[in-house]
Amino acid sequence: SPPPFPSVLLEVKGSLELFGGPEELMRTVELGVSALGFRPFLSLAPTPLAAELLARVGQRIRVIARGELESHLAPLGFDALALPKETLGALHGMGLRTLGDCLRLPRSGLVRRFGRGLVDTLDRALGKLPDPRQPFAPPATFESRLELPAEVSSSEALLFAANRLVSELEGFLRAKGAGVSSFRLTLLHARGEPTRLEVGLASPSREATRLLSLLRERLERTPLRQPVSALLLTGSDLVTLSPRNRELFLREE
Repeated sequence: SPPPFPSVLLEVKGSLELFGGPEELMRTVELGVSALGFRPFLSLAPTPLAAELLARVGQRIRVIARGELESHLAPLGFDALALPKETLGALHGMGLRTLGDCLRLPRSGLVRRFGRGLVDTLDRALGKLPDPRQPFAPPATFESRLELPAEVSSSEALLFAANRLVSELEGFLRAKGAGVSSFRLTLLHARGEPTRLEVGLASPSREATRLLSLLRERLERTPLRQPVSALLLTGSDLVTLSPRNRELFLREE
């Protein structure tokens, strides 16, 4: 089963119709995450904790009605909750193996034996208790590093690797409603000083295809004195793009 972390929670109720329904939205997210080189475990549910628990155990499932939550959560083992070892051992000692085993027991007995924490967790997953989450605040600037599986000496291979970082930059800029007027790709070497490539744009953009095209030109003009072991992409010169710019210049902002 997948490790419990890292996880990303998205509030998508207001976006379901825009993306053509739950299945289309999930497919869009999966394609986007896969394009960045990650393997997503994705689930959709009426409560954030339920969606997280189902994804943690590798279940790709859509639960729309809150009344359906218990039947989907009941078969899950306690590993999905990341409980302390002492609590996990006590549950197993009582012959309990799944969340459903707990849900069938009297609540008062669970509280006496394990405290309110376990019961409150189950109630948050089922939507019986509120589960507010701190919203994500994106950083003011972009920085992402990629370790290469082997040292690289050709510009084409570097551009292939940089494509992932540039896609991340595009997503970051779209979320902020911004573009960049310049960005930097730093080539890190096992020995010696890094090579820094500054790329300037005639007009602000966030389109990955345009940024990659400019980066290709810059790489082809840069002699590599040493093989490259890692890449670092940074973008700090952000420019807000107006709605009019986005409508008129959708691919060339």
